Amino acid sequence: MNGRLVTTSSRLDLLMNELRQDFGLSGKDASTLATMIGLLQPGKTTDITLDLIAKDGKLYWGPVKLTELPPVF
Repeated sequence: MNGRLVTTSSRLDLLMNELRQDFGLSGKDASTLATMIGLLQPGKTTDITLDLIAKDGKLYWGPVKLTELPPVF
């Protein structure tokens, strides 16, 4: 099953902390992700908008794979 949700965050720092805690993202990976987001949305310092995508058993936030998704059934 595939799906897509548009997400908007006004506090990237808090979101990175959640990703680090919930998905085991390292400090270096969180920094890299923040840099990638900056490149995808140049000039935007607030309200970061990226798609949350479930595809082929994986969960992505923008271009970054967050985790593998277990089968629903």
